[in-house]
Amino acid sequence: MKESPPQPNDPDSDLISMIAHDLRSPITVIKGFSQLALRRSDLAPQVRDCLTATLSEADRISALIDDLVLLSQLRHRWNLQIRQTTVSTIVRSAIQRLRLPDPSPTIVVDEGAEVKAWCDPVITERALVLLLSAALRYCAGSDRVSIGVHRGDDVIIEVVPSGVVRQDKLPLLRRAVGQTDTAPVDEFSPIGLSMYICRRLIEKQEGRVWIDHQTEARTRFMIALPGHST
Repeated sequence: MKESPPQPNDPDSDLISMIAHDLRSPITVIKGFSQLALRRSDLAPQVRDCLTATLSEADRISALIDDLVLLSQLRHRWNLQIRQTTVSTIVRSAIQRLRLPDPSPTIVVDEGAEVKAWCDPVITERALVLLLSAALRYCAGSDRVSIGVHRGDDVIIEVVPSGVVRQDKLPLLRRAVGQTDTAPVDEFSPIGLSMYICRRLIEKQEGRVWIDHQTEARTRFMIALPGHST
């Protein structure tokens, strides 16, 4: 097992943690009242849909706060628990944690022959959840997602939604994973945040993230992890 050396505390990291704590309080209130209201049986369908959407977005924001805190910890003082891990186990755990849209797409997994990578399984799972969420959010109309695990020089996790990413979102997502720096700065943060965090979590493990887009064919969201100890 390999561990990253501990880093000294950083004021910016502590500030992010405090801000995250303060943000969680109103989100908890929003979620609580939404859940309470949804228990009523006399709600109009439109009101119920609005409350359900509010609850879903509150959950998404809460998850993003958690991942921002995690990213800050990784940057400054987190000890990575790098070990040889079966990738299919990470994939299955990520699917279980994923909040699927309604109606839920069919997820098909080609796990490979017990392919193993050198990674932190907890951090990699979080990164894969972010990647899967982005793939479903930005590939409109995806009713099926294929996940493949392949072994070459690196271990590749390939996520392929049945839908194709919208052309106006593609440059922003590519900018978030470092493939281009030409996307509008004012739109980068809200569109590509989950992919940016995913990228940083994977890069901390000496891996990489990228998007392979073939016009009118398919969009592949890719993660590469070291297949051998470094």
